[in-house]
Amino acid sequence: MVGKTASFADGVLEVYKDGDFLHVIRRDELFGELAILHHCRRTATIKGELMFSSVCLAPVTSGAYRSCRLWAIDRPAFHSIMVDTARERRDVVKQRLKT
Repeated sequence: MVGKTASFADGVLEVYKDGDFLHVIRRDELFGELAILHHCRRTATIKGELMFSSVCLAPVTSGAYRSCRLWAIDRPAFHSIMVDTARERRDVVKQRLKT
C-alpha cells in the first residue's frame, strides 16, 4: 500500500531493483521509510512469503527463505512519531545546555 512503512516481526525478505538482488531484510529492520519521508513511490521490490497478507505493503511474491510477519504504520502516524521524537530530543538538548 502506498504511504506505509513496515518493520519485521518475523521472517526474512529479499529486496530487488530492476530484477537484481540488493539486500536481505531481517527481523526488526525497517523498509519503506524513505518513501514516506519524501512522499515518493518505492523504487525496489520486496519479495517474501507473508503469514498475514492483509499487512502487505509492497509487491510481495513467493521466493524468500521462509514466511514472515510485518508490522505496518501509515504516513500520518510515522510523521507524528518523527515530530514527537525530534521535539523530545530538542528538549533534552535544551535541558543539558541549561546545566
